[in-house]
Amino acid sequence: MWQRVGGKHHLDGTGLAILRELTIWRDLEAKRRDKPRRNILKDEPLVEIAKRKPRSAGGIGDLRAMPPNSGERILNELYQCVQRGLAVPRSKCPRIDSTPALDEQGSALLELFAAVVKVRSMETDLPPSLLAPSEDLRQLAGTRTNPDPRNPLFQGWREELIGTWLRACVEGRLAVSWDAKRGQIRLHLTDRKSTRLNSSHSSVSRMPSSA
Repeated sequence: MWQRVGGKHHLDGTGLAILRELTIWRDLEAKRRDKPRRNILKDEPLVEIAKRKPRSAGGIGDLRAMPPNSGERILNELYQCVQRGLAVPRSKCPRIDSTPALDEQGSALLELFAAVVKVRSMETDLPPSLLAPSEDLRQLAGTRTNPDPRNPLFQGWREELIGTWLRACVEGRLAVSWDAKRGQIRLHLTDRKSTRLNSSHSSVSRMPSSA
């Protein structure tokens, strides 16, 4: 939701974290009141709150972009959003995707990633879109020479289930073969210093139920 807000490009990471909390609040408030989101609060005041990072509910009410007579409840809830955004560690703050357009090699690599994800999807019994969102795959293809460790593919349960395999792919340590006996495609992690192969079947695990 926050990605669609205009004016966000001038915000720092903490500002984007605050904006994310504000857009979640606006969406819930719109559903509660059965009104369009922009009828609850337009983008401009959300961006100003995220930029100014007011230190009180009253400080939010004093912002020029805020509608007059917003009400104490609204101001308090908006201030809670600011506090939640400020509490997000800098390393986990959202960021605006600045991945350049993919060249021919990047597009081909993206197709290879999709194949790897498909195989791991069958092995883990998880939907490909949950295992590796397309935007995260595209970002990895665009930054393949220097992958961003903050990419969600390398965080939490995804690191084990798919991130390890995609990292090996960009490092030239992934082998793909057809297992005639099992009648299925197999992925292998290779060690460049030896001929040892590690089959994906030896590390299949499930996503934690709390994810």
